Amino acid sequence: MDYRNQRLTLRPTSKINDAFNYNMSGMEVANPMPGLPIFTINNIRVNSPAYFAGLKENDQILSINHTGHNSLELNDINLLLQSKEDRKIKLKVLRDGEEIKTEFHLKKVF
Repeated sequence: MDYRNQRLTLRPTSKINDAFNYNMSGMEVANPMPGLPIFTINNIRVNSPAYFAGLKENDQILSINHTGHNSLELNDINLLLQSKEDRKIKLKVLRDGEEIKTEFHLKKVF
């Protein structure tokens, strides 16, 4: 950091070419009430695994891979969605009072 000249210089490390897996589901999940185990889908990327699985914005996640939402934290969900390509994700969501089950496989999109 060069405060005098108002510059920040960054140099790549040996990890620059390492694989980067970021949310291979195509959906973004939020916790609208921190401290409570309520998780909703905020955004669905078109042509993503979540899109083709029929998930929609505002779906409330009830379980992921048979783990109920009461046992999850937002970080657990995010780590799972960036874990490993081709990993099968089974979801149960609540949409307009109806429980819906779906599944998809994680895919790299970047």
